[in-house]
Amino acid sequence: MVSVNTDAADDTYFGPGLGCNDNNNNIPVGAYQGGTNYKVLFSFRAIESGNLTAFRTYFQAATTGSGYSAGTCGTIRVRVWPSNGGNPPLPNRTGTPLSQGQIKFNCSNGDMPLASRWSLITLAPNAPVTANQLYFVEIANIDPNPSANWVSVNSRGALTEHVTANPHLNDPHDWAMYWEGSSIQNISTATHPSLYRGLYNFPNAELGYDDGTYQGFIRLEPGNYGNYMYTVNSSTRVRERFNIANGMQITGVEIHASASVAGSLSVSFIKNGAAVATGTITESTARYRTGGPN
Repeated sequence: MVSVNTDAADDTYFGPGLGCNDNNNNIPVGAYQGGTNYKVLFSFRAIESGNLTAFRTYFQAATTGSGYSAGTCGTIRVRVWPSNGGNPPLPNRTGTPLSQGQIKFNCSNGDMPLASRWSLITLAPNAPVTANQLYFVEIANIDPNPSANWVSVNSRGALTEHVTANPHLNDPHDWAMYWEGSSIQNISTATHPSLYRGLYNFPNAELGYDDGTYQGFIRLEPGNYGNYMYTVNSSTRVRERFNIANGMQITGVEIHASASVAGSLSVSFIKNGAAVATGTITESTARYRTGGPN
């Protein structure tokens, strides 16, 4: 995952601007333990003023393993709420939502076709948002029997807390994830003892604006939505192509990478075959590990 920062007044960047994908983590939406009907919430800071038209996340459903889904996978309702402006901020749900959408799954014994797992959910009416303001997306299971029919939202799991995992973001609520039962907990800034692997969790989601802009990032699990890992070593390089308009200048780059050994990563910006800027990312120790589910 590569993000390119520019000198634009509004801190424009190209790419997701989001890292933190040390692992995946499934967050149940529904009464998965037969009691509390849990919700998942995302907080986001709007990158422009306009109208949100669609929302997409990655729903995890599988008959293999445990804790992913059950039954028909339920009926999911998505709502967009303004922030209450508190510290910490929470959704202001005293009035009507800015917008909402819904999707009804028809899983067979908790299993879902891969193509359905990142279904685009249309928001109606379009949700008006203002640039740099904080908003919340609420994901709820409104199935009549949420203990028998439920699904999970797959998060981006990180071994580190929010600021370390997402250095581009200035506020820990700009792109955060919450789990709501009897109360709401920010699971991006703190781990949750009931959630698998003990990871910090971040949204794996996209928000669509009416001008065609998308905010967020939804590349998860190879073969499902086009997520791939590439190895860089002394003989292999990786390139990403992008175009910058309106005369903006590049001021920096963020790369989500794992170092198997200590060393340096050389970064160059190439234009017409020639390097116009270079930089180095140095890691004093290996920052990569493999292991079991915990």
